[in-house]
Amino acid sequence: MNFVVAGSFPRASTADKDAVIEVHEGSATGPQIHSHATMVRIRKDHRYLTDQERSNFLKALSRFHREQGGYERFVRVHELASMGKYQDPAIYFWPDLAHRGPAFLAWHRAYLLSFERELQKIDHSVALPYWRMDELPSVFEENFMGANVTSTAAFVEPTFTASNPLAHWSVNGEALYRFPHQRDDPQDLKSRFASDEKLFEEGIYAKFSRRLEGNPHNLGHNWTGPWMQNCMISPSDPVFWPFHTGFDRQWAKWQWIGGRVQPDGSGESYFPSDAYDDTAAGCNVATPNGCAAVGHHLKDTMWPWNSAVGPGATIKGNRPPADLSQDYLEPFPKASFDGLWPSQPAIPTPGT
Repeated sequence: MNFVVAGSFPRASTADKDAVIEVHEGSATGPQIHSHATMVRIRKDHRYLTDQERSNFLKALSRFHREQGGYERFVRVHELASMGKYQDPAIYFWPDLAHRGPAFLAWHRAYLLSFERELQKIDHSVALPYWRMDELPSVFEENFMGANVTSTAAFVEPTFTASNPLAHWSVNGEALYRFPHQRDDPQDLKSRFASDEKLFEEGIYAKFSRRLEGNPHNLGHNWTGPWMQNCMISPSDPVFWPFHTGFDRQWAKWQWIGGRVQPDGSGESYFPSDAYDDTAAGCNVATPNGCAAVGHHLKDTMWPWNSAVGPGATIKGNRPPADLSQDYLEPFPKASFDGLWPSQPAIPTPGT
């Protein structure tokens, strides 16, 4: 028979095989005829990770970068999705496929999930933690994502405990830097970053998505450091992952409290709920206007998982050229466990 394994919030699994399913004959007190140990992974507030959970996450992150060499691939995908907006249209322009449009949340949801599953190949127990930006964080501590001094310097290199797997973090040969801001004033954080309650006042998807992308997303990038401030390299800073997982949490909660999980986009689940149309007004200019770019409509496939490259019929239908992106084009990988999405390699859309 089909059944669901769940837990009482916030009592989640903390280690692989710590959730045991028992089958009893006849009733709960009848003879035990089978048992199966598994794990119910969830994404947790980074402040409430156990020491072991935090250690597992940091070790997997470090190993994926330093031993397997897979981290910089994710940095490059984010860069290519974003960099078209900096190109001169007379040479070759493509719209931002991950930001500045309705699919901002959907694109990053797929991106985060693909990264999370790479970490889970290293350690099955790992799930991405999230950072609630309007609350006092522990993410900026020496035993987590690195601490920084408060000074008048333009930027500083964060410090880590000697045992932290992220110590001496660098990407493409460059050491990590952040802004020397004070990060331990709860009142400053509450006044600076939009809370769940403030964001959830908006029940229209287009307005909710734009509001979230502006604050806390854009504001948080610009507050954290020079790497995070630059969307071309922002995933290079490991704090990017709990940072963006926080926005995926906010979208999921907004969807849940309003019943806004409709594949057809109805009930304000998503907008626009059609597919990109090259003949629509305003789609042949690079400047922002009422034409949502390709990849941002509910029924559009999303780059790079769609392997689509090159010019479209209109400017906002362009995608990165093949010579830049050919090494990063592949469908979203099949899930490693039955019952998880996708059952086969897939090409996600905002609607899926």
